[in-house]
Amino acid sequence: TIQLIRNGFLWFCTIIAAFPLASFYERPELQYLLPLSGLALLVSGSFPIKVILASRSMSLFRVTTIQLIGQVVGTFTSIALAFYYQNALIFVVGAILAELSRLVLYWFYLPGKGNNFSWHKPSVQELLSFGKWIMLASACGFLGQQANVFILGKYLKPETFGIYTVALVLA
Repeated sequence: TIQLIRNGFLWFCTIIAAFPLASFYERPELQYLLPLSGLALLVSGSFPIKVILASRSMSLFRVTTIQLIGQVVGTFTSIALAFYYQNALIFVVGAILAELSRLVLYWFYLPGKGNNFSWHKPSVQELLSFGKWIMLASACGFLGQQANVFILGKYLKPETFGIYTVALVLA
């Protein structure tokens, strides 16, 4: 429940940030790409607790297999769509389909009981009191590590920036 609410909040943040970022980077397609890519957050927020329990009990074969299948689904979807549409939207669709395939496979192929929505007030209070600082630290760390991408994305030509980001991933 908390994970879904948190990811829903993050998706809402992508909706709010879409217009200002599209204006800043002078890329109007960001107005719809950011909220659509944020849908993957909602899907991952729906992952069952069985994933965490399988990892905790060191039953990683199924979890890893499902993650790989999801990655293959997303990659092949993006490649197939790239032949028909030369648009950044194909990567968003691939990412969403990868997360959806993982969600379905987690629910049906991991052993254990499924989730149900519940609210245990003392646990929520403990998570929020401790977790808010972790989330804040994670957000600051992410912004600090990605500052070069945010800044260079504004000032480099798209072709040059694409080469830079590929080199950054490979480095």
